[in-house]
Amino acid sequence: MQHSRHHPRHNDEEALAKASKELERRVDERTAELLTANRLMKNDARRGKRAEEEIRNPASGWRNLSEGLQSRLEEERTRISREIHDEWDRR
Repeated sequence: MQHSRHHPRHNDEEALAKASKELERRVDERTAELLTANRLMKNDARRGKRAEEEIRNPASGWRNLSEGLQSRLEEERTRISREIHDEWDRR
């Protein structure tokens, strides 16, 4: 009587188990690739949507720029006022 490990059916089962593990590894690898691609596509879609909103409403970009410039102007006025005040106090 032959040992079961030398039996053709046992060899087939081992080959099937090996193929199954390889297939599972490949599925896991492809799933990871697809998740990454999906995340990148979502990011691209968000950027595209923001760009589309800016095109449709260019005033929002100008408004943000204007607010930033206004803030810098106020900071500069405050700095100059302090310098003038400090210079005045020294006299």
